[in-house]
Amino acid sequence: MDNRSSLQETKHHGEVRFPFNIYPCTIPGDFRQVAVHWQDSMELVYIKRGSGLVQTGAQVCTAQRGDIFVLTPGTLHAIRQTESCTMEYENIIFDVELLGGAEDLCAEKYLLPLQSGRLALPEHITPDEAWYPQAADCLKEAEEANRCKQFGYELCIKGALLRFLALLIAQSKALPPAEKASTQRLRAVLQWISAHYSEPVCVADAAAAAAWVVKNIASYGGDPRLIFIAGHSAGGYLTSMIGLDKRWMAPYGIDPDTAFAALIPYSGQVVTHFARRREMGIPDTQVVVDDMAPLNYIRPDCPPILILSGDRGREMLGRYEENAYFWRMMQVAGHPDVEIREFDGFDHGNMPQAGHYVAVRYIRDFVKKLER
Repeated sequence: MDNRSSLQETKHHGEVRFPFNIYPCTIPGDFRQVAVHWQDSMELVYIKRGSGLVQTGAQVCTAQRGDIFVLTPGTLHAIRQTESCTMEYENIIFDVELLGGAEDLCAEKYLLPLQSGRLALPEHITPDEAWYPQAADCLKEAEEANRCKQFGYELCIKGALLRFLALLIAQSKALPPAEKASTQRLRAVLQWISAHYSEPVCVADAAAAAAWVVKNIASYGGDPRLIFIAGHSAGGYLTSMIGLDKRWMAPYGIDPDTAFAALIPYSGQVVTHFARRREMGIPDTQVVVDDMAPLNYIRPDCPPILILSGDRGREMLGRYEENAYFWRMMQVAGHPDVEIREFDGFDHGNMPQAGHYVAVRYIRDFVKKLER
């Protein structure tokens, strides 16, 4: 089975013979986010109020009121909240076949290339585009026709969508492949994660993944000086282990002290992980600090560390307290750059919602200091 299929949305939109529908949505009112996925249908995301983030392929854009995002069939995309903002938008979803049949010249020239990823269209339309009013009018006409559903409304919708598509095609100077190499790489990563996410991840796996990034990031346009290692829960534990215990990166000839810009563990264990304790028949409530505990590798010369934790009263099994001890002992050891943040009201599961914003600001500040 193609692993890519697990990322595919298979919901049918509209009626079988008229595959079109409009969904009014609010983030975070209706849901916290729309995870990365793709579909065979075409999707237009029309921002009505507020702001948020829309990801198309590997690119993440800030979405503002009036923006229109064009997601062609097969495009990986996601929608998320930004800061504490609310975003209201419409999902306009339809099958490309709605616009023309197989024997149609327009289908052959435009629709089939669109379906197969051979026709590139503008992905982000903003109100300052000269042709934006015409594009927005097309969508408003389709919205009104769909709302009223008077006799012949299907023709109105189809006509509005065809005019909208014609405007998009007019902006395309050439017809390059719609899927970029960066998107193909992202799709490959997501396919691998989808196929293997249920498998246990050990420290050696995390070290191998980090080593690959260190050795390859420059060839993908990344800056080797800006490799931040982060993870939540077990991922936080793995972050600390490969960043503090040098034996894990040593087989790859990598020193974490110089290879990693910073470590950002989210609610990670710093005592011996309870998965290992269970293997040894030790209960979760009995603390162990052995050679598999980040606490065993306190030292002043490791990379900078930003420790993130949920509310101490809502976290699991004293997670905040062990991280606070970790932070304090790093200070005692003389580490010059270790910080801790506790997010009031957030438990172990949802603390990344707050943690991501702090982590992003931390990384931005780090980059600014580097550029001075």
